[in-house]
Amino acid sequence: SPLLPPSTNSSSNAIGYTFPNETTKEQKSNNIDKQQTKKEHVSLFDILRLLLYIPIQNMSSSEIRAAYTINPATHHDFLIVTISRTFYYMAISNQSFFSL
Repeated sequence: SPLLPPSTNSSSNAIGYTFPNETTKEQKSNNIDKQQTKKEHVSLFDILRLLLYIPIQNMSSSEIRAAYTINPATHHDFLIVTISRTFYYMAISNQSFFSL
């Protein structure tokens, strides 16, 4: 069996034979270290920007306003449920915090 020149993707045994496509423990730990350091570079600012700013950066103010309005003509049931839940939660809160 021929001896292969050492490369980054091979390891050799005690007699010098090189096993191709086999990573050493050191290479595996280096790969793990690289993966862990990549994860550490994500900041809170990056996450907030991804979740809050990027989805709305191309939207106009009228589109954003329309996303938070309820049209009673088309969504009458949803309007009734929203109003009734609002009064229900206000009553429960009132009863919890202002009971004698």
